[in-house]
Amino acid sequence: MDGSALRLVLREGRSPLADLADDVLDRLAGAAVTKTLSKGEVLFNEGDPARWAYLLVAGGVRLVRADHHGREQVLHSVRRGESFAEAAFFGEGTYPA
Repeated sequence: MDGSALRLVLREGRSPLADLADDVLDRLAGAAVTKTLSKGEVLFNEGDPARWAYLLVAGGVRLVRADHHGREQVLHSVRRGESFAEAAFFGEGTYPA
């Protein structure tokens, strides 16, 4: 994905990152890694080391946590153009969900 494609995705999600300078977006796009998941596939688990922050380019992602009975609780539904897991990546260092 090049910087202009990245900017389009960011604008769709109304991300504040869309306002970054073109050269910064070009560098981000150059460092980005594309990962494709199948429906139901797990991207990361609660407590895993936070190695990446993510930007959803297509589809949808649910951030979930199991309650004390093992039932799934949806914490957030991520849509195209939204970023997620930044707080874990830049903060505590593990994914909270």
